[in-house]
Amino acid sequence: MTRPKEETRAVWRSIWLEQLVQDLRYASRMLRRNTGFSAIGVLTLSLGIGMNTAMFSVVDAVILQPLPYPNPERLVWISNDCPFSDGDCGMSRADFALWKTEAKSFEKMAIVGHANGDDTAMVFDGKSESERVGSIQGDFWSITNAQPVIGRLFGEHEPNSVVLTWPLFQRSFGGNPGVIGKLIALEGHTFTITGVLSPNFRNLIPQLLWTGEEIRDIDAYIPTPAGNELPGGPLRATAQSGPAATWFRIVGKRRPDVSLEQARAEMEALYYETLKQFPSPEPGWHRDGDQNRSDF
Repeated sequence: MTRPKEETRAVWRSIWLEQLVQDLRYASRMLRRNTGFSAIGVLTLSLGIGMNTAMFSVVDAVILQPLPYPNPERLVWISNDCPFSDGDCGMSRADFALWKTEAKSFEKMAIVGHANGDDTAMVFDGKSESERVGSIQGDFWSITNAQPVIGRLFGEHEPNSVVLTWPLFQRSFGGNPGVIGKLIALEGHTFTITGVLSPNFRNLIPQLLWTGEEIRDIDAYIPTPAGNELPGGPLRATAQSGPAATWFRIVGKRRPDVSLEQARAEMEALYYETLKQFPSPEPGWHRDGDQNRSDF
């Protein structure tokens, strides 16, 4: 009679659930016997799970998820290898001006940089703060699909204008829409606030120009003034126009019928042609002939 009872019990009752309850009771008794070991184990598991969750969130946002830009598969960044670091060099405004005109593989091109990686002194309504200001030129707004939530984005020929990011707008201006049209000082130069970017805006253009530079969000954007540091000759726009960068990331959007290999070949040819025309505009400055790198 015992065997049929056990077989019937196994069919009609959840043996695995009873066993699980028994295992949990046993584990609870063992953990209570050594509370110190239990606390360390729980803390280690919590930290491990938290770190893995955070890491996956970063990888998912940066690598797995597509860029939140129109046709992200056609975007590339353009730079040349740095002979003096493990990273890559930024490009000059003069290079950008030449390539934007000459390069046929791209339908849009833009530059974005910041003032030598340093924070910028921003003064508004008598209050001084240190913020990171990026300078842009070309088709940056269009490439990143930037939209203003308040005001408008400045155009190509609007120097001394500034657009705030949503976090800076909330943090330093109290979310007050009345700041549109107000003046702020950046490194002692006056800029007019024209708009505030949408909270959904994300600048995912690589910012690391060389090893050791911290990658952080940019707080505000200003237009990059015209300049000729290279290849035609030096112009120190920072002293004339405020926190304008000297070296930039160049971002291009390939034409639909142009492959990455075709775009890279054209840019390498243009780069070496530029080296021939303007080998060394400054004494002591060497423009190396390393190959351009194109990727995103």
